[in-house]
Amino acid sequence: GGWNGSDTFEKSIVCISKVPKITTLRCNTFLRDTATCLKAIRSLFPSPAYSVNQNPFLADIIEIYKLDGKPHAIDKPHTQILLIDERCACYVIRGASIFGKGIMASTHFAIGDIVNVYFTPSSFSPGTILGEDILTTSGKNLILIGNGIAKMSRKEALTAKEGVAIEMLEVYADGAFPFCFSELLNPAQFYPQNIGSSLVAHLISPKEGEYILDICAAPGGKTSHLGILSKNKAKVIAIDKSKGRLEQLKSACKEQGVTCVNAYKADAMNIVKAGVIKNELGELLLHSEMFDKIIVDPPCSSLGVKPLLGNITNTLEEGKHLVTTQKQILKNASILLKKGGILCYSTCTITPWENEENVHYAVTTLNLKPLEPTIRIAPIIPNKILTAEEAKCVQRIELN
Repeated sequence: GGWNGSDTFEKSIVCISKVPKITTLRCNTFLRDTATCLKAIRSLFPSPAYSVNQNPFLADIIEIYKLDGKPHAIDKPHTQILLIDERCACYVIRGASIFGKGIMASTHFAIGDIVNVYFTPSSFSPGTILGEDILTTSGKNLILIGNGIAKMSRKEALTAKEGVAIEMLEVYADGAFPFCFSELLNPAQFYPQNIGSSLVAHLISPKEGEYILDICAAPGGKTSHLGILSKNKAKVIAIDKSKGRLEQLKSACKEQGVTCVNAYKADAMNIVKAGVIKNELGELLLHSEMFDKIIVDPPCSSLGVKPLLGNITNTLEEGKHLVTTQKQILKNASILLKKGGILCYSTCTITPWENEENVHYAVTTLNLKPLEPTIRIAPIIPNKILTAEEAKCVQRIELN
């Protein structure tokens, strides 16, 4: 396929199972300039334990690198045990607390108990009560994430709709960040966003008066970034089929002072056929060649979202089934794009069938013209799927 060299795919698989070495934060330049933000972050993550710098390509991005990336040693195991799902484990490793909906199973814990937190790929019915022999009977299928203190009883944690159930005290993963580091940050000022996602809005380069469509936009990182870069002077339409995630998008925009976004619950697969999208303010009729610029960030296998703790082979297969959806969304976007307009296709995965093959489809079948990026942070990689001209418009952001 699209990887160069026989061992590149294997290296990628090993890489995505590990914690990223670098955490990136996008600064809200509505509130403070990057230099001021940099000073604030350095006070929270001081040297020599951390290196904090401005990204050399994207002026509003701050990179935090944990220099002592060694996992913590475990003094002694705690009696209480908690099993969490893959999604929850990934967030915990990146600095989050544990909420009730992430808990798969546990022993009986009370408020104030210290709990060992494990990830398991095995399936448990929600609320399963574990015996204290779980480490003996299922130890091989458990991955220790760290330990935390219970802020709720077991019963409260399993029924609560909101609130922290377990506040992490220590995380044992290699390179893990300070416990609950995200709670130290002002969400209006700092938005956690990786380099690839942050690059998209810069490439779109929103201008005053431009009509921009963000497809599959939730939870709103790129959408809110468009508003900030345009100083709220672009007109941004954001669509997503998930009502819950769309609420997250609205919240992110409100929190960051973005007022130029109009959000709609709609299925990107059917927007052209339907010809109209609706929200609480009314309806918007859609027609061909309507938008100056479009972001397409379709559902994908998410293999670039680190760390991936689950079954990678299954995830790869799921990605193949999503290609039809990705191509249909690209097709709809090409119809809605003005002649001479710009479309940016972005994914958070590494497979060639969801990336290079879709770029080739967009050029050869949808008649979109390859456009070299105005900001290049990754080298041009020749491969068997893309022509030399097509390869120039692609950037594979290296996993760190």
